[in-house]
Amino acid sequence: MKTLTHPPSIAVLLPVVFLAFSCTAPPVPEVEVPSTGTVERLDPALDALVPADAQIEKLAGGFSFIEGPLARPDGSVWFSDVVGNVVREWAPDGTVTEILRPGGYDGNSLPEGGFVGPNGMTYDQDGSVLLCQHGNRRIARIAADGTVTTVIDSFEGKKLNSPNDLVFHPDGSLYFTDPPYGLPEQDEDPTKELDFNGVYRLANGELELLVRDLTRPNGIAFSPDYKTLYVANSDQSNRLWMAYDVNDDGSVSNGRVFADANSSEAAGLPDGLKVDQLGNVYATGPGGVWVIDPSGKHLGTIQPPEGPANVAWGDDGKSLYMTAITGLYRISLAVPGMRPLYAHAPRGIELHVDLNVDPAQARLMLRTFETEFRQAAAQQPGFIDVKMLKLRSNLMGETPAHVNYRFVLSFRTEEERLKWVASDLHQRSWPDIENTLASTDYTVTLFDSY
Repeated sequence: MKTLTHPPSIAVLLPVVFLAFSCTAPPVPEVEVPSTGTVERLDPALDALVPADAQIEKLAGGFSFIEGPLARPDGSVWFSDVVGNVVREWAPDGTVTEILRPGGYDGNSLPEGGFVGPNGMTYDQDGSVLLCQHGNRRIARIAADGTVTTVIDSFEGKKLNSPNDLVFHPDGSLYFTDPPYGLPEQDEDPTKELDFNGVYRLANGELELLVRDLTRPNGIAFSPDYKTLYVANSDQSNRLWMAYDVNDDGSVSNGRVFADANSSEAAGLPDGLKVDQLGNVYATGPGGVWVIDPSGKHLGTIQPPEGPANVAWGDDGKSLYMTAITGLYRISLAVPGMRPLYAHAPRGIELHVDLNVDPAQARLMLRTFETEFRQAAAQQPGFIDVKMLKLRSNLMGETPAHVNYRFVLSFRTEEERLKWVASDLHQRSWPDIENTLASTDYTVTLFDSY
């Protein structure tokens, strides 16, 4: 079941500190890891996304060229070794094990040391993992029992080049990129059957070509409202990220440059990317992970000691895992990311309402909240939790005018929350809260939770 995400204003959600905090499941025991790397801050707005004390941790190393991280429900992370031709798993206790070998190429005709192995990964609706395989020139499915089968490997009767990265749309269609990196001579390789490097949409068993004019389409991701598709172009002579409008029929239009890295003096190419729930893009590129706001402004760069090739959200949704040549890295951020659409992990939705409560009515509001509203909400199917947070102090930026409480409501799904809003119990209990407010002009935002 899909969850709707409404990207809120940073000014409302980030600078305020409250007296109560959400409870999370007990963490999986982890080994201590050293911090490394730096954060380049180009704009003050980055501080609301990457905390001033955020540190880059190195979790594992010694690999060939790693890519495609995917956070797992148990706290582990799968990642691809494109040159080593293997899929591995990093566990929170620091151990690394092999999941699939060979990971991206089952033959023996391609030369060793090339980019023939596995790459991007995501979840399918049944919880299986979809894996881009360069050498096999396909997208494969890894079932729960380890069985590997083909999802798609051709377009109009011709072999794909080497699928690189992929992402699902809420309508169930799969979008993916197909550069020539798995072919030894790339565009000039004699086995290349397509005369372009495409961006595709797979829906109801039919493969549709969306974009054919990018020289090296690579990382791919959607905006939180799924109305914009971002695609990285990993071409040394044209380093940039594109944005496309997503039409109602799933096609794309209005292709435009979202961010341009051609003037950067740092080494590296636009590669894998992910988006947070506020619409900010975290794109691997020259010098590190570029943090780009929804307007395309480069706010700063997360710089592990090696050039990163891809990223993934994990843990509580605020951990950004980075695969960087030989090492796996992590940094904790302030805003949760967009989880893979079909990630099979405990999650729900969380509604935040910033309130201006009349100080003279505060005790009545809290008593009404505890004795009436909470008890009513708890009777609704899908209810997880509800809490009222009182503003304690403002630590950074400007506090939203007159906000002194935040109401937080958690449900398993947005559909179940909407049923609660329409119920007689809600219609009777919420007005009692509203009657204690100095103003009913409040801000409402909705998050996916991890």
